[in-house]
Amino acid sequence: QENCFNKSISLKNIILPNSLLSIEDFALYECHRLENLIIPSNVKTLGESFIEDCFNLKKVVLPSLLSSIGQYAFEDDTSLEVIDFNNAEVILKDGLFKGCMSLVDVNKLNLSLKTRVIPKQLFLECINLTSADLSVFTELESIGNYAFARCGSLEKIILPSSSRIGLSFISARYLFPSSSIRVFGT
Repeated sequence: QENCFNKSISLKNIILPNSLLSIEDFALYECHRLENLIIPSNVKTLGESFIEDCFNLKKVVLPSLLSSIGQYAFEDDTSLEVIDFNNAEVILKDGLFKGCMSLVDVNKLNLSLKTRVIPKQLFLECINLTSADLSVFTELESIGNYAFARCGSLEKIILPSSSRIGLSFISARYLFPSSSIRVFGT
């Protein structure tokens, strides 16, 4: 149910039933003390902002059967270090990791190698992200506006050698506010 545990400020742990197939929009929104979340393997859909603003959550393992995830799902989960997608073939949505300040490596997300689009604001304000090796995504077609904006520690981006992405996204100052970012593989 949408908003079912929304703003449950005392909630630290939650174990969801194996019969659960979806977690609705804002279900665990602003559960600031949430530390542990076990998502059942049968879950196929995660709603918009379903665990946004959960400041103490450090790790989320997503089911490999996951087929849909809402935009801004992990926004401002500032302690989140590990989000394991288990190579689930999910279309990434806008702002999915926005403000996840503890993320440091795109490749530790275990995203599907069939990822075609890096949507807008995907890593916006991930201030500790140091590099983005996108070379494993051989089908990558586009990178959205602000995808890596305000990533103050970002030093390099590696694109797939077979990429059809032009250099125009690099020259857009709103994508990369720092002039020290190097792009490889184009």
